[in-house]
Amino acid sequence: MTIDLTPFVDFAAEMASQNLVRWCGKEDLRADVWESFAADVRRRTADLDWARGYATRCPVAQAEPREYQLRILDLGVDGKVLAGIHFFGLDVDRPFVGLTARTKPLDSREQVARMANRMYDEFARFSPQSMWVYQSVGSREFRLEGIPDLKPDIRLVAGSVTELQTRPVPPFMDRIDLAHAKSMDFWEEYQLMYERLHAERPALRHRVNVTERDLMERCASAGGLFKVLVDGEWAGIFTGLPTREHGLRGYLVVEEVLDTPYRGHGLGPALQRHFIDQLPVGKGDLVFGTIDATNRPSIRTAIKVGRADVGGWSFVPIQREASV
Repeated sequence: MTIDLTPFVDFAAEMASQNLVRWCGKEDLRADVWESFAADVRRRTADLDWARGYATRCPVAQAEPREYQLRILDLGVDGKVLAGIHFFGLDVDRPFVGLTARTKPLDSREQVARMANRMYDEFARFSPQSMWVYQSVGSREFRLEGIPDLKPDIRLVAGSVTELQTRPVPPFMDRIDLAHAKSMDFWEEYQLMYERLHAERPALRHRVNVTERDLMERCASAGGLFKVLVDGEWAGIFTGLPTREHGLRGYLVVEEVLDTPYRGHGLGPALQRHFIDQLPVGKGDLVFGTIDATNRPSIRTAIKVGRADVGGWSFVPIQREASV
C-alpha cells in the first residue's frame, strides 16, 4: 500500500510549536518530520513481519496480523488520520487507538467524540478504551484539556543545542562527571535502581521503567551511554542517541536516572548540562525526549536546563459500544 504522506506532514509542520519553528526553520522542520515519519509509516503499513511480531506479543482472539497494521482512515469533514492499535505497556487488557497523524485541526468536543467513536468502530475487534492524540503547545485548535476524564500521557520536551550550550551553567557542575560506559556490567544494579524508585514512588511503577537492553546497547554503540558520577561515586545512568524521532532531529534523551541517595538534591540540571556541553553543534540540532506527564520533577529539571515543552500526547476516553 502506498500512502501519500504529504497532507499529514504538511499538517504536522503547520501545527508545530513556534519554538520548533524558531530553532529549526520551517523547511528544515518539515524535512525532519518527513524523514522520521516516513520510515515508521512504511514499517507499520507494509511490513507484515512487524505486524506478526506485534500480534505475537499482544495476542487478541481472532485478530489477524494485518489488523495490527497502521490504517489510513477517511473521516469525511474531519479529514484523514493514520491510526493503529496499541496496548499500554503491551498489556492486552489496556488497548487504545493511536492517531499517528492527522490532516485537520480539532475544532470541538463534539468532533473529538465523533472521531473517538469512529476509532472504536474501526478497531472494534480490540475493544479500545481510548484514543491517543498529540497536540502541539500553542496550536490553534480545540484544546483537549476540556475533555472530561482526559488522561495526559507524555510530554515532548526539547531545546536547541546551540542555545542550551550558551545558557548560564546550573549549580553543582563540579560535583558531576559523565564517564563513557564500556560495557553493560551495570545492568543488574541499574534494574535495582528502578526497584528502589518504584518503592519510593509507586505511581510511576507502570509508567517509568527500565530501558530495553537492546536500545541501551544502541546508545552505547553511538557513544551515548554514560555512567553518572557524583563526587566520584557511581550514582546513575544517562543515555542519549543521535536520531530523528517525533518529527525532530538531534539527540534523544533515552535514559536519565539517579539512585536514591542522589535524587531530590537538584543535581538533574547539571547532569543534563554535562551531556549537552559535549555534543557537536549542527544547524537545527535539538536535545529532546519524552517525559511522563505525571513526572513533574523531571519536567522541571528539563525546563531549568532551558528545554521547552513543545507538545504532548493524551488519552481521550472512548465511551461507547461498537456499532459493528
